Amino acid sequence: MAENQRPANTVRGVVVSCIIATAVIAILVFAISLTKPPTSHATPFDSHGFDYFALQEAASAKNAEHSELIRQEASESAQKTGSIDWKTEQRSTPAARDRVSTDLFVFDLPSYWSNRVNIVYGDDGSASVYANGFPEASLVTMKIVDAPSSAIESSTEASSAIPAAEGDPDTALVFSKELGNGKRAELWMTNFAWIVFDINLPEATPEGWHADLLDESVADELIDLQTLGTVPAEKIIQPAQADGTQFETQVDWENAVNEIIPTIEVK
Repeated sequence: MAENQRPANTVRGVVVSCIIATAVIAILVFAISLTKPPTSHATPFDSHGFDYFALQEAASAKNAEHSELIRQEASESAQKTGSIDWKTEQRSTPAARDRVSTDLFVFDLPSYWSNRVNIVYGDDGSASVYANGFPEASLVTMKIVDAPSSAIESSTEASSAIPAAEGDPDTALVFSKELGNGKRAELWMTNFAWIVFDINLPEATPEGWHADLLDESVADELIDLQTLGTVPAEKIIQPAQADGTQFETQVDWENAVNEIIPTIEVK
């Protein structure tokens, strides 16, 4: 009887062992499943039509546009301010090269002459203005002279009726002002327009610096300065060479001095 029970016990033990083994395996499988990383699945971003990257690009473009607008406005403002400052300075104080100034007198030069002339101050208190590259004769000269007799007093405008210097028909006195103590300030103009006409007459025999004016480029520069650009040299030269007919630009000879005279201040 005891021998019959052993097989039964043996079978029961095997079954229990299998159950335990199965349980252990199940527990191990479950434990392993817990430590395994979850499978990654790409899930589309449901933005309901919202494009984040496009919005970011649009915002960047808008910021760039705004920055450029600010830069342009700042640049325009700086240019405008600089222009206003420059114009204000030009109105208030002429540049040194455009103003003749001594202890006895001052006067301004025409803006048309800017950077085209040189100012030479003499030891005798005079001041002469020469065209660049032509130091032989001045465009205008202000000088201090003895005044034993009255001259044209405080002239405020140039006039072809004002007498030329004695023995020198090339120049004309265009302004005179008594300084006291027997002295007088005088402004003289060299009439290059008339000289160019005279030396181009058929019978003319120019000498010295007059002959230099036969070069039309030299003559044109000096006449251009004297007339403030209103008379080209050819309009003077051609009539003189043709028949000696007087050219009709008398008033233009005085354009430059008509700008200078109102600015003269005698101290």
